[in-house]
Amino acid sequence: MLEEIIGQTDLKRSFEIAAVAARRRNEVLEHLLLCAIGGIGKTYALNAFCRELGYYKAVTQGNRLTIAKVKSFLVENCLAAKQRGIPAFLIIDEIHEMSPEAQDELFYPMDHGTILTLEQPVKLWPFCLAGATTDPHELDGKSLIDRFVHTWEMKDLTVGELMTIVSNFLRESGLVAQWAPMQMIAERSKGSPRLAKKYVRRARDFAQYEGRTEVTSQHVERMFSELGIDDFGLDGIQRRYLTILYESGKPVGKEALASMLGEMRPEQLTRMVEPFLWKSGFITSTNRGRSLTDKGFKHLARSFW
Repeated sequence: MLEEIIGQTDLKRSFEIAAVAARRRNEVLEHLLLCAIGGIGKTYALNAFCRELGYYKAVTQGNRLTIAKVKSFLVENCLAAKQRGIPAFLIIDEIHEMSPEAQDELFYPMDHGTILTLEQPVKLWPFCLAGATTDPHELDGKSLIDRFVHTWEMKDLTVGELMTIVSNFLRESGLVAQWAPMQMIAERSKGSPRLAKKYVRRARDFAQYEGRTEVTSQHVERMFSELGIDDFGLDGIQRRYLTILYESGKPVGKEALASMLGEMRPEQLTRMVEPFLWKSGFITSTNRGRSLTDKGFKHLARSFW
């Protein structure tokens, strides 16, 4: 249900308007695309949407869908929904990882609710296709993205919202914490519920190892020290990234950066390492590559000295 989603007020309001309007038209919710960087909770939100709608749910990954598997995913799950007498809510996580050819197979079913075959067209049971993506620009031009009537973007969570997640987790685990350790976790979680949950689980381990039911600031500090997370939330790879830019003294291309960070692929760099550095104003881009900003230099200096 929507109340399960922490924060995301604008998103929940947009969904509620679309869902209520579709219900009053006696129609299935139109296809939707949910965009956000990794760890914000796209799949969690889509699961909550499905429960709110009362539809039959099926989930797959974009990189698993070949042309043939697109058809079977649609047909098999629409049939399962039909047997239950409810619409289908078909989630494709990281939909941008589908090949252009597999994406093409979605066009006609999304537009007409039908799959074309060499023989008789197959009419599909009513369904809502729900895509989740970290990079909507990687979808095949505008051909696919324009077929989503609703394109919504999830926002980073605030420190207060992340503290709610941390507090809820501790309560469910039978633990408690004062304000300070919960705030430390929230402030270094980069707006990400996934990171907040990861950190609070590890801090919980330190407390329970000592046989305690309270997570303290000391537990959190030890946890961050073990994980190599600095006071701004940067991990070791992100600090090495900044160090490479500093030591180079000139812009560095992303291919070279990816290689120097341990044979990382450039797409991994742009998806996993750089987003928070861009958002924090630590790096900038020129036609020759990435450069360190004054803010990035100051943070790097504070980390080492």
